[in-house]
Amino acid sequence: MSTTNEHQPATAVPGGRKWKWIYLAGAACLLSWVALGIGIAVQAGTGPMVVLTTLAALTTEGLVWVTALVFGISAYSARRELLARLLRGGG
Repeated sequence: MSTTNEHQPATAVPGGRKWKWIYLAGAACLLSWVALGIGIAVQAGTGPMVVLTTLAALTTEGLVWVTALVFGISAYSARRELLARLLRGGG
């Protein structure tokens, strides 16, 4: 008898390594938002604020995509299903 669970869905990244990627992406995202907050607090100029804001936005988007990839979530199909529900008028 096999000890593996055949009903368990396959993930893109094996076992404990998946959390490493989420923690890494989360740390990068958190640090970029902290840097943006510091930039706002010290009233940095327009150039640095554009860079910090762009960095915060990109790392946040990256965190979302890394999480989706690690857990094997198809963002495209989920978005398509959500849009179909909204257009049907049902929640």
